[in-house]
Amino acid sequence: MISRNIKNIKDNYKDNDNLLIVGLGDEKGVNYKKNVLMILRDALQSSNYDIKVIDAFSSYFNKCRHIDSYLNNNVSTYELSLINMYGTREKIKESNNLLSKPISYIASKTVKTANEEFLFLSSEINKNEQPVIIYSCGFNDLIELTNTYKSEKANIIKDRCSKNVENILKLNNNSKICMVGSNINMYKDNKLNNYALIYNDVLKKICHEYGLIYVGTRSAENTDYYSSINTNFSGYAHYLASRIIKELSFDINNTSYKKEKKYDSLNYESAGVFGMITDVTKYEKSLKNTNSDSSKQKLDNEIKVLKKVIY
Repeated sequence: MISRNIKNIKDNYKDNDNLLIVGLGDEKGVNYKKNVLMILRDALQSSNYDIKVIDAFSSYFNKCRHIDSYLNNNVSTYELSLINMYGTREKIKESNNLLSKPISYIASKTVKTANEEFLFLSSEINKNEQPVIIYSCGFNDLIELTNTYKSEKANIIKDRCSKNVENILKLNNNSKICMVGSNINMYKDNKLNNYALIYNDVLKKICHEYGLIYVGTRSAENTDYYSSINTNFSGYAHYLASRIIKELSFDINNTSYKKEKKYDSLNYESAGVFGMITDVTKYEKSLKNTNSDSSKQKLDNEIKVLKKVIY
């Protein structure tokens, strides 16, 4: 079945100059030095087209506002690689828990990423015929919403994720956006599992509203990944890649439910990291009256990480 799905995707892109695969949001499918994007790249290689990969997954810049900032500032793959490297180090420092990630994983994020070409994120999405976007953002926004009713949380996250989606579609209305759900029952904390239920429900509604691809991962709880969550990242990465391939292939064959809507173009600036620093500063000022000391420190740390990319 998986080989049939791969063939279907390859046939769909055979007349294109290239297939662009972009990862946006929180990191998914880590496989030591090879993440889910690289697994997809290898699986979908063809002599009929080139494959470009832009890895904008991050364990640190993984909120919806970060996605908007990436897109509005047309960050380069070089900048993304450095943002990911310094962001991962800062994340480890903040959590003060080296064992939360395997050492080989940490090394991979500070040495090599999927970004092997010098490309500009928004420009590439804009000019590609039918880019594939692997989206996994919003869950971290959700768990940061405290003292908020469940229905309000869902509405806030839906608005934030929808804004990300619309910005992508403003760049390219033909984008194949695959929204990756959170894994139910993977967390020991029942509260986080409840958040996963809310988050997945939000993503499903957005996919229905915009005609996007929902990639559910609930059955992943039966894989070996969950029996050894700190060491067996490889199994989950391949599982997730196979789920994406299956759902993308299905979407290619079923276009009757598509909701065609025209969007104004996204007026992005090629400001890169400089623009991102401005965005974080503006966001910090907007929270001036309600911002806690810990939140302010996190935003200051974001600026510090971004400045390392420049200097």
